Amino acid sequence: MSQPITPDHIFEFPSVSQPHLSADGSTLAFVKTTIDRLTMERDSRIVVTNHPIDRLSALTGPSDTAPVIDGEKMLFLRPDERDNKQVWTIPLDGGEPQQITDLAGGVEEFALSSNGDRIAAVSSVDPDAADDAESGLPRVRIVRRVRYRHDYTGFTGDAFRQMFLVDAVTGDARQITDGEGDNWSPVWSPDGASLAFISDDIEGRDFTTNTQVKVVSVPDGEPVSWSETLPYVWAVAWSPDGESLAAIGCHDPDMWDPRSAWLYILDGQGGARRITDGLYTPVPECGPSWTAERGITFVGAHRGEYYVCSIRPDGSDFRCITSGGALFESASFDGSTSQAVVIAESPTSPGEVTHFDLDSGESQAITTYSADYIASHPPASMEKFSITRSDFEIESRVLLPPDFDEAKKYPMVLDIHGGPNGRFTDNFDPVHQVLATNGYIVLSVNPRGSSTYSPEFTKAVLSDWGGEDYLDILESVDEMSARPYVDEDRMAVHGFSYGGFMSGWIVGHDHRFKAAIVGAMCANLHSMYGTSDIGTSFGEINWGGPYTGARDKFLHHSPITYAANVQTPVLLLHGEDDLRCPIEQSEQYFVALKRLGKTVEFVRFPDSTHRFRKMGHPSMIVEYYRLMLDWLERHIGVGTA
Repeated sequence: MSQPITPDHIFEFPSVSQPHLSADGSTLAFVKTTIDRLTMERDSRIVVTNHPIDRLSALTGPSDTAPVIDGEKMLFLRPDERDNKQVWTIPLDGGEPQQITDLAGGVEEFALSSNGDRIAAVSSVDPDAADDAESGLPRVRIVRRVRYRHDYTGFTGDAFRQMFLVDAVTGDARQITDGEGDNWSPVWSPDGASLAFISDDIEGRDFTTNTQVKVVSVPDGEPVSWSETLPYVWAVAWSPDGESLAAIGCHDPDMWDPRSAWLYILDGQGGARRITDGLYTPVPECGPSWTAERGITFVGAHRGEYYVCSIRPDGSDFRCITSGGALFESASFDGSTSQAVVIAESPTSPGEVTHFDLDSGESQAITTYSADYIASHPPASMEKFSITRSDFEIESRVLLPPDFDEAKKYPMVLDIHGGPNGRFTDNFDPVHQVLATNGYIVLSVNPRGSSTYSPEFTKAVLSDWGGEDYLDILESVDEMSARPYVDEDRMAVHGFSYGGFMSGWIVGHDHRFKAAIVGAMCANLHSMYGTSDIGTSFGEINWGGPYTGARDKFLHHSPITYAANVQTPVLLLHGEDDLRCPIEQSEQYFVALKRLGKTVEFVRFPDSTHRFRKMGHPSMIVEYYRLMLDWLERHIGVGTA
């Protein structure tokens, strides 16, 4: 008998991540993470297999990540006795792992040179760390810069991520970058003589999220910028001859979000030649790769669907090698780029490791960890429709309950993505699946501002939060609610982050929704500008400029300004350690609604950052889903009329 997908689905099947395919394509490694229902602890182990697939064997664990295959051995990250991640190595046929690095700030990521003798390691360097450790006492925190904390890492102060050169045998390490900025994503040149990496050690760092590609000759060179004409670069790959770089980045200073990107060729003289048109958006976390035979291979996203694509360095011969209908979370290519391994999820399947033959386009599922659960808990089905507003096509995805019957009436939940440059995709969205399999139709709209539709579409939301984007959503609701199987008297709205902003905005301007679930909201842009970790860099682009010249605009576009108009029961859900959309946003909104006599509840999630719904404590994740379902059942009921 089929069952709904429940809040505790996170315990039922593992997640997979960080695939790495060996250069010759013969060996694959990836990370498999499970959550123990009793202890609530995560267990991350590296699984290794030969290709063609013979068997899946867990080689390490239980806190290991970031596998890199090098011949007959594998390098990976594991916490040391101080709980700092370090680089370790282990033979592929098993044995005792050996620690290589011993950096005081641990290792966040690393890259191995082509001949395997050196490691480029990214490690945090904190000038105050030694004093903190020696005193054993609490210390004051002196702030000298606007960017002094980050939602995922907390207080950073004067600490920066620096690049270290490490001997892969002895572990001897030498710092090769310094300055006031972070450095990450190292990539070795084919001959091992140079190292390219991404850096935000630039003028004006405090007020922007601008980045550059820097290249340093090892071991004794000085880093040189290769991308001074681009405000943003997020990923690079070397040309086969080591003379150029393929870069995923952006030439438009207002397009700050990596989900809106182009592909460029960097020539080492500061020049950047754009070779893609912005419609198939290169995905930074999935590549790119550059070979003489195939050119540049990358994962491109278009209208919420992901494809493995290729293009020649001169911009010719663009093609999609794989079909869409899925989301690729990460990817790895073999040395000839004839094979790719991706973490792929579809509307009916959570992320699984999938292999693609890039010559034939054929695919093979490497893992099927979720198959048994999905068989007994059938997921929702997806359909799409579009409307047209002011020359823009607005696409929506609709999730229907597994036993959907057009002759019946169903309650509907409008879900709103974050960003605003996020987008709903052809993937297994756990919020949508929990809602739809528990009897709700889910409408998920990609209004203007969403990425992967066009650069013009993405930029259309700037300085207009709650304007045309709001009207895109409501007209899509009109289109959907006119269908005979939607119960217009039982509609609710849910959103998180920017989606929380829009949920609060909607209930302050429209009264059709009988329940609102508002997660990590932006309620008061006036105060968020000075309290969010990206208040200046993000806020000035999205909300109309610096706070001192745009205060009236900030307040006009703030949901709290319209609190008196709210008639919908509101449930506020917020992580207490959220520095991206600080919890003071929900605190203000709660007090405003409560003082006005509105129906509102406020739930605080302890020890939870902005990403807690995915990376937080398992009990907090389950509780988010449970509270969401409970609020809906209380205010719009559940199941068909």
